[in-house]
Amino acid sequence: MIDETELYTSPWLNDQRKLVLAFTKYAHASQKSKYTDAPYWEHPYKVAKLISEEASCLRHDFALEIALLHDVLEDTRITAEEMADYLFYGCDYNKLTAEYICRVVEELTDRYTKTAYPELNRKQRKERENLRLVNAHWISKSVKCADLACNLLDIVEHDTDFAKLYLQEAETMLFNMPDADARLKRVLKEEIDKAHEILYPI
Repeated sequence: MIDETELYTSPWLNDQRKLVLAFTKYAHASQKSKYTDAPYWEHPYKVAKLISEEASCLRHDFALEIALLHDVLEDTRITAEEMADYLFYGCDYNKLTAEYICRVVEELTDRYTKTAYPELNRKQRKERENLRLVNAHWISKSVKCADLACNLLDIVEHDTDFAKLYLQEAETMLFNMPDADARLKRVLKEEIDKAHEILYPI
């Protein structure tokens, strides 16, 4: 679990982003990590931290804010309008920036969910998501690389059977995101290689 003092000393977490993180913590509230007892908000925090360490220049494209918020619309009852209002009124981002952040977060939000498309199996849903992401904003794809990288080895450690499927999905997504940030693609490729070594030892 993350030491809360880190949240006050991380250089990338400026005052505005601390407010964004507070919103993320509020939105995910009592949600926990699937495999540990850690609060769920730690995952988007780790995704943003990874981007800050490996591709810090993306902060100018608001990738850190997008990373902090990337699961809010998918996993909570918060709406895009509520998120935009908070960014504008609560965090002092201008209206265009708030709308841009929300638009990219919406791109990162799964559309082909089991609830919305019960007639499709996971493979079919993921194939459609991949096709949709091909035309997404390059920042969406860059954050997705960081998201997959943060998830992969955690899944490998706790759920070997599912990890093999997730690994295949990560490889397919990486192939379909050629215009994502090169540094984050490299990080994801490194995590994929580590997962292969663990799951398929020679």
